[in-house]
Amino acid sequence: MTTVEKRKALDAECDKYIDCTKCPHMDYHYCKEYHIALAGPSIIDKWYEDFFGKEETTHIRDSGERREFATGAVRDIQEGKGRCDLLPLDVVSSYLCNNRVLHHISGFVFHNDPLRLEMALDEFFKNYTEWNSKFTMILEVAKHFEEGAKKYGEYNWQKGIPTHCYIDSAVRHYLKWSRGDEDEPHDRAFVWNILCCIWTCKHKPELNDYAKNKEGTTDESNTNSADT
Repeated sequence: MTTVEKRKALDAECDKYIDCTKCPHMDYHYCKEYHIALAGPSIIDKWYEDFFGKEETTHIRDSGERREFATGAVRDIQEGKGRCDLLPLDVVSSYLCNNRVLHHISGFVFHNDPLRLEMALDEFFKNYTEWNSKFTMILEVAKHFEEGAKKYGEYNWQKGIPTHCYIDSAVRHYLKWSRGDEDEPHDRAFVWNILCCIWTCKHKPELNDYAKNKEGTTDESNTNSADT
């Protein structure tokens, strides 16, 4: 739900009370005539959650378009989203106040060290999520695997997808999560892509673009990225 829609929902609730002194939400300062009129989007979101409860976004977005890889694996594809795997991640990490998650992903890209991806996961878990344990994180990501299986079929991803596609999607989801986007579970999607990238490095090394080129550039035959 957009901020405008949330504002309208709060307004509609306020309209139920002719006398504001009888409004049960006055202690929360829900007042169409003053507080809502002046509140910014972040305040509206907070009030809406207090008023109606937090909305959970659990589903993977689907553009309806597909890209099929030579291995037979399929992923969703959307044009115009950018190529996050082509970003100079070391520079971006430094620019974003020495962002440690991107720093570790950059370490993988430039040095082909999957351990750096595990370090990125640890950093993300400790500092960017509300999950109370790593076990909770993995259980949440299992939901992502479940939805992916419904969308593409079970073990579709294990047929083989180039690692740069996972890095592209992981970085995009991480940036959207950090920005506060709530259109889909970007935290789960980030972890999913990192886990699958690590698996690919271990079990399908021929699809590890970064092993082929230590500088982190990708094979031109795999330039189209896909998102889950």
